[in-house]
Amino acid sequence: MKDMKLAISVFGDQVSPRFDCSQSILVVNLVGGEEVLRRSIPISGMNGIQQMKSISVEGVDVIICGGMPGFYHRMAEAIGVEVIHAAGSVEEILDCIKKGEQPPNKPSCCPGRGRGFGHGQRNRCGSGRRDFDEK
Repeated sequence: MKDMKLAISVFGDQVSPRFDCSQSILVVNLVGGEEVLRRSIPISGMNGIQQMKSISVEGVDVIICGGMPGFYHRMAEAIGVEVIHAAGSVEEILDCIKKGEQPPNKPSCCPGRGRGFGHGQRNRCGSGRRDFDEK
């Protein structure tokens, strides 16, 4: 496993369902699959642009979050940061990453997968297209 610096958007002890709604960002340095540094950056009250700037300053390689509006996703790509969508406890996700496994990505209540919501859908839970057949 290559060395990497992760930024995990955190809400409580879970990966935040949305990048721009997280309480803090957990920055974790992994060297050879082993955790060598962990620190939390409080970001409550920051907007997404300020959060993205904090990640850029940290030199992060990968952002892990439940979802991300397309605008922030494009910002991450522009600064060379990979975005991985995941859901679950922070420790569960870290264990997967350390083992080189893909972390679980459970669906959220909102449509979209981090690259905008497409099809003219709005960014609100319960609105937009349905994912099931209505009869």
